[in-house]
Amino acid sequence: MKSKWLFVFLVLALVLGLNAVMAGCASKPQETLKPQKVLWAETGAPKATSDLIFLDLQSRINKATNGLLSFEVHYQYELYKGPEGIEAVSSGALPFTVSNAYDAYTWDPRWDIYNFPMVFDDFDHMMRFNDSKTMADFQEEMRQKGTMVLFGTLKGSMASMPIYTKFPVKKYTDLAGHNMRVLAGPTYAKMTELLGTKGMTIASSELPVALKTGMFDCMHGGGQRGYVDSLGIADNMKYFLQPDLTTSTYWVFMSTKWYESLPKDIQKTIKDVCAEWQPVGNKTYIDSTVDSKNYLRSRLTEIVMPESEVQWLRNTLKPLYALYAGLHPKAKDILAAVEATRGK
Repeated sequence: MKSKWLFVFLVLALVLGLNAVMAGCASKPQETLKPQKVLWAETGAPKATSDLIFLDLQSRINKATNGLLSFEVHYQYELYKGPEGIEAVSSGALPFTVSNAYDAYTWDPRWDIYNFPMVFDDFDHMMRFNDSKTMADFQEEMRQKGTMVLFGTLKGSMASMPIYTKFPVKKYTDLAGHNMRVLAGPTYAKMTELLGTKGMTIASSELPVALKTGMFDCMHGGGQRGYVDSLGIADNMKYFLQPDLTTSTYWVFMSTKWYESLPKDIQKTIKDVCAEWQPVGNKTYIDSTVDSKNYLRSRLTEIVMPESEVQWLRNTLKPLYALYAGLHPKAKDILAAVEATRGK
């Protein structure tokens, strides 16, 4: 009789033990992840529009992970410069970096599509392009190289990049012969050539001095209020045009190696938070763009070009398509996706 009860006791102990092990395995992801201070490299300045938007994203991730993931933000290339940040993410040395298309294209020239003049009809067109299979394939290619592109953040919000001048402009041909500050890259070099301007590449950090000393009398640059004020653009320029030459994009690059080291439930949390936050981030950025345009109108004189001039500009810049197509073996696929998503 004793042996019978001993057998029953052993069976019950075994069952209870197995249940405890299974329960322990189920909760293991949360238990094995210790609180982390996650490095985040931000290209912009503190309290700039992009910074405030991404601080909100970081706060949401922190809350959704019950404080397990908090962020240590470094600004204005403090940790890495330009594409070095993306390289660090790819190697796993840096969990997150925010990069604009001007830095990203030096890492992979296909990103230059977001520097491309007047390539998208409007914001919705760019969203359709971002959601295309071609860009999904591009994203998967980046993931395999160690870098996850979080399209679930801003998806590259479209914002005006004005042309500022010290002189009145009635036609775009009036720009010819003038020194024009542009961003770095082959697209901008060719653009200034087509417009007949004398292109000058000057980093944003050097712009305040360049503006005060009169190194150029027209420039292509950001239109966000904080950017304009911090560099003194409105104090040194008189006019601005809104041709929507290029988009103003900010992308969050996340390390594949770091992400895949996390428990599955935390991985899912990050993706879910980004997906929920995307429309919030987009709206904030778009609202900021509207506010910035109104601010520019209060500081500078806006020049509105007739549709005939806009069409002239589009036609004049068409040779840039051939330039882009030669930047990368798959660049033609990107251009095809732009056209396939146009006007839907």
